[in-house]
Amino acid sequence: MNQVEGVADAGQEADAQRMRQAVVTPLRKRRLSGELYKRDQRVEALIAELAALSRDELIARVAIRKRSDPAYVPSECLVYFIRTSRRDNNEMWFERLYRILIERVMRSLSRAESPDGKTESLTRGVVRDKVFGRFVELLSADRAAYVDKVDYFEVRFDGALASLRRDAPGATRTVPDRSNMTRKAVSCHRRSRRLLGLTTRSPCRI
Repeated sequence: MNQVEGVADAGQEADAQRMRQAVVTPLRKRRLSGELYKRDQRVEALIAELAALSRDELIARVAIRKRSDPAYVPSECLVYFIRTSRRDNNEMWFERLYRILIERVMRSLSRAESPDGKTESLTRGVVRDKVFGRFVELLSADRAAYVDKVDYFEVRFDGALASLRRDAPGATRTVPDRSNMTRKAVSCHRRSRRLLGLTTRSPCRI
């Protein structure tokens, strides 16, 4: 085989690899009717598009925070890539995706501070901790073995978080400790890293 043929074969293999990556893994959870859960068609198309990117390119895309940005990647897609990272068994790759998702989750949950910024609503703090903890538990379990409950986060991420909020019990009093929630969030994040089997070095920002 000459050099030209070798280059051609390499190019064909690269194209084949991208085609394999573009096949989006279907969800497994079923509705009461027996019908499988399905992602939004736009989400499916975007996942196939993103799967052809290099890892650094994908990280750059999912790191975009503004939803108004045309290049913004919905959280449903981010959850998909985190779940499929099981096949790689690559801790560093998983952690890069995980950090971004956790930051999104923390930003989406209600702040524990009261409007005056001087007191902390224990109700909000408790709910935030419980929702975050439950989400991490689901993600941890899914990393070990497929958990169909996580499918909902690929169908409607915001709705899935809202469901966790509704199920989270809370209290009603307030405590005058503005820094308490930060300590709780950091502690909860460290606990989540242990649950996910990640190292404790370089904790992500919350």
